[in-house]
Amino acid sequence: MNNDIIFSDIKITDLIPQRPPFVFVDHLLDFNYETYACKTSFLITENNLFVEKDRLLEAGLIENIAQTCATQIGFVNKYILKKGIHIGFICGIKNMKIYNFALVGECLETSIEILTEFAGMKIARCSVSVDNVIIADGEMKIAEKYDE
Repeated sequence: MNNDIIFSDIKITDLIPQRPPFVFVDHLLDFNYETYACKTSFLITENNLFVEKDRLLEAGLIENIAQTCATQIGFVNKYILKKGIHIGFICGIKNMKIYNFALVGECLETSIEILTEFAGMKIARCSVSVDNVIIADGEMKIAEKYDE
């Protein structure tokens, strides 16, 4: 395992299956090798598919969280397990609360922590913040599809 990886050098599309214009994470900011928690960033632009009246809609926040989970899965697969990208599916959302909406020009920082994992299913605690203020949090269940 290489703990000397420079996260800013990683191209996000090397970790996730999504492609533009449906990419809702820009950068991997941090990855914890002990807990497998990770943090991503995403700058909201006016041409985003889920921006309406200069704000990112709920669907955009949910997709950002899901793609942060995909980033975590992609990082583990590529840099730890030495495998390819796997497709994931949202299987459930629990106790998701949206406290505020993010606006065009703001940068989301999304953190996920894997609470449990079994047979390709993961439950992640997640939070989304703008300028260190949490705007959404909850849990997401993700299923990872294996091609092997």
